Amino acid sequence: MLERAIQYYRRINKNPPIEESISFRFAVLLTVLIGIGAAIKYGEIDAWIAIPVVLGVIGGSIFSYVKRGESHLVLKSVISILLIVAFIFFLSELGESLTDLRYPLIRLFLWLLALHSFDLPSRRDLNLSLISACILMAFAGSLSTSTDFLGVLTVFFLVGFVSLYLGNRSGTRRKSDVIIDFPGSRRKSWTRAFALFLATIIPLSIILFMAMPRITGMGVGHLPYSQEKKMPTSFEGFIRNPGYGELPDEFPENPLPFNPDAYFGLNRFLDLRVRGKLPDRIVMKVRSERPYYWRALAFDEFLGNGWAISEKEYEEISSNNLPLSLSYPNEPPRYSFKRSIQTFFIEEELPNTIFGAYLIRDVFFPTQILKFNSMMNVLSPIPLDPGLVYTVVSETSYATEEAMRQVKGFYPKEKKERFCQLPADMSPAVGELAENITQGLTNDYDKVQALSDYLQKNYPYDLN
Repeated sequence: MLERAIQYYRRINKNPPIEESISFRFAVLLTVLIGIGAAIKYGEIDAWIAIPVVLGVIGGSIFSYVKRGESHLVLKSVISILLIVAFIFFLSELGESLTDLRYPLIRLFLWLLALHSFDLPSRRDLNLSLISACILMAFAGSLSTSTDFLGVLTVFFLVGFVSLYLGNRSGTRRKSDVIIDFPGSRRKSWTRAFALFLATIIPLSIILFMAMPRITGMGVGHLPYSQEKKMPTSFEGFIRNPGYGELPDEFPENPLPFNPDAYFGLNRFLDLRVRGKLPDRIVMKVRSERPYYWRALAFDEFLGNGWAISEKEYEEISSNNLPLSLSYPNEPPRYSFKRSIQTFFIEEELPNTIFGAYLIRDVFFPTQILKFNSMMNVLSPIPLDPGLVYTVVSETSYATEEAMRQVKGFYPKEKKERFCQLPADMSPAVGELAENITQGLTNDYDKVQALSDYLQKNYPYDLN
């Protein structure tokens, strides 16, 4: 029994045949480098990791081919020790990245690939490198925020397919112990079949990639957000817009100068007298299962030439554990809603207003404190810096038009006084116009929709 166990152990640990195919090795190296490049780009890997890894993979692949027939007991021992060191560093990072393990996992796989590249004598080892490259591409895809990843994925697929073909051909040659030379007709047939395969699978992959919806994924315990940094444990409930510096507390007598690099509406007041056009520049990207309006602020006091927020005090919520859950005292019940998840990737410096689909309920943000008011204007202790990632879970309405037409709402006096007040100097003609537009309509939903349609048709929105 013991002898059979020893023979089995020797058989499964027998050194596989040496891989001699230069073309296969080169294709695998190219595939691995594409996977590493994607991980570096989308995983925001620092240069002090990226450069040694790339040089290590290239140098290790060359070393493995040159020394492919030699025994490397000492080298394997060193690689084993370094693998343990890399794993220890990975474990040390977990405490700071428990909310999103993808970043430390990417760094761990990069080090593993670099070390593994120095010991690639057989086709089995090269195939392991291909599997590792596929894992890196999966990580990169989960972190990408634009469709340019599709181009990287297409190149990776093509080069990887060539690697698999060359590996299979190398194995077939070894089994037959002869070099297979296809006749001209077979080579043409294979080429035609390969071209037909690419012409079919690539467009189909693109269509599926573009059409695939984002899954809400409420089963996960943590949602993506940036690594927590040292942040204030308390802050004043002020809106800070980096593009406008210190602002007056009250609505200004004269309009503020326009800053084309900062939206003036993300302030304590919205001055309708300000004129100017913002540039076409991406300030943030959002990952969501469907489009919504990304709401940052709501104003409830109309001043004739602008809007203001009547509330001066903000509620504070703090917790050592995420998410930070928002609910306002005496908040009315909500009907016909579902939970939806949005992840925000900030690319330009923005004010300290938390964006999200209405109504924000849970916030995964790299701080232990937020402030909000009864209109669910949510503020963070700091402006939203480039590179910041946070996730919002919202209760979004899915009430149908017919359901809203059936509602016979009761409007409390304090709500009407707050949200339906008008400036004292507003012309009576405005009210008369509203009456004419909604004449004959019997429910509030159709009246509001009629007013909205009238404004869109007769007063088109224009930044100038």
